[in-house]
Amino acid sequence: MQKISFPDQTKENLLEAAQVIQENKNIGQALVLTYNALKKFSPKDRLEIPEIKHLTDFVQNFFYKRQGKDLRDFYTAYGAMSGPLIF
Repeated sequence: MQKISFPDQTKENLLEAAQVIQENKNIGQALVLTYNALKKFSPKDRLEIPEIKHLTDFVQNFFYKRQGKDLRDFYTAYGAMSGPLIF
């Protein structure tokens, strides 16, 4: 089995996205940072590299919670949630 390379820059970008989220900053900025970090990897790689999977799950969970809150606040009649294709 071939070991998958996990560049330090990718880890730093994902950690920066997590920090943006924890500080309640712009979710759009966090999504852009996440996308730029993940676009180099196939979906299979994203699941097989534990660091990428953990940080991606953190950003994704926050996004869905935030989006759900926004939908409840503004569009309660629709009740459907969709996420960006980066996850």
